Amino acid sequence: MTKEPFPTFVYLDWNEIERHMLRKGLTIQPLSIKLEMSLRTIKRWRSGCRTQVTKAKELATFLEVPLASLLSRTDPSYLKMAPPTAPVTGPSEWESQGYLDQQRLTSNGLCVVVCRLAHRHLSGRLARGKNYPLMGVAASQRQSLQEKLVRHSAVCDRLKHHPNIVHNISANFGLTNHDWWVIDEWIGEKSLADLLEEQELSPHELAGLLTGICNGLKQLHVADVIMRELSPQKILLRDGTLEPVLTDFELAGLLDGSPSVSSDWPEDPFRAPEVDSGVFERNADFYSLAKVALACVGGNVRDDCDAQACLENSGMPKRVMAWFLNSLAPVAAERPQSIEPLLTDLQRWKSKVTV
Repeated sequence: MTKEPFPTFVYLDWNEIERHMLRKGLTIQPLSIKLEMSLRTIKRWRSGCRTQVTKAKELATFLEVPLASLLSRTDPSYLKMAPPTAPVTGPSEWESQGYLDQQRLTSNGLCVVVCRLAHRHLSGRLARGKNYPLMGVAASQRQSLQEKLVRHSAVCDRLKHHPNIVHNISANFGLTNHDWWVIDEWIGEKSLADLLEEQELSPHELAGLLTGICNGLKQLHVADVIMRELSPQKILLRDGTLEPVLTDFELAGLLDGSPSVSSDWPEDPFRAPEVDSGVFERNADFYSLAKVALACVGGNVRDDCDAQACLENSGMPKRVMAWFLNSLAPVAAERPQSIEPLLTDLQRWKSKVTV
């Protein structure tokens, strides 16, 4: 029997690499120095490009993990991970209909995969399920994770039912207690990030989207919740409409003295600079909102130098544009202190622009 040759190239799971980087307190640049590899090589792993097995072995050795644990499940050379089993809420109510995106690492150090769920007994009822694998978490550590795992549901409970805030149905351990499920109402498969990859927004669409996002953000702030990680990926669009719905509050900050759920933040161009320090106010979300607006008009969210030109070309009113530009200030004290003026101007703009 001929032995199968070991592949020369493999694909790596960047989310898994990032999880171990977080454990070691490393970002991309220090990792490249430790491995004595170019920054370009590390960034190619992040982009999903294949790499030589020898380099993958060096990485695994440095991270002190088996090479097999770093291999991407999208690599055609390996079997894909089966969709997770249904969560349990009393009787097992839901079953998975497959993934909505790839497994990713969140800023609180947990891995998550998002699934589309169907109710086992009620025909046509769907839900959005977030599955957190806990296989590698010791039982002694699970108690300390509880605040992280329930934060999203706790935030949703504060808001009750608001059209621009996702409604949480349940949260519970899975069938074997090896994973945690967060089950939300079904909004739709598309996020704002997906929409922006497919099309440009008309002034009418832009005004409506920004108004809805601001309404949701206003309600969060009334409930003393700071989202901290507002981005196009965390804004879902209702099926058949462009109504925005804010979601994924696992990293939200509460202004009532509740403990923080993250202290080690990976790079994110939408996040306000002061969030990393742990000292922030409501206008940290205004910075993120301005970045979202910039992304909606095709601006470069990693470099604000072209922000004014991009916003001017979008056709938005000068007062709206000025609010967003002021909110991009890196120093929190220089940003607006209220979202109310923006909401008033957005609603006036929305009423004037035609479809």
